[in-house]
Amino acid sequence: MVLDIGGNVGALILRAPAELCGEELELTPVDPSVTKVHTEVANGGWRSDRSTRRLPQLLAGEYEVDLTAQRVSVVGGQITEIDVSA
Repeated sequence: MVLDIGGNVGALILRAPAELCGEELELTPVDPSVTKVHTEVANGGWRSDRSTRRLPQLLAGEYEVDLTAQRVSVVGGQITEIDVSA
């Protein structure tokens, strides 16, 4: 997989339990000037008990994951991973 990240743009890999597969996911930025991100949780592929979603090209900053109310920091030029199973 190739990601176009750098500068003020990063990426997020979100891991979730398989029962969330097909659920709508929303990332709400703490900064109100940044647009919310909507996506669907997809099948994790090689592990049937997990779902994974890759969110490329996110502006750097703090986001709240609506399904779990967890916060995640996206850093420009980096890939951030979060597990929302807990």
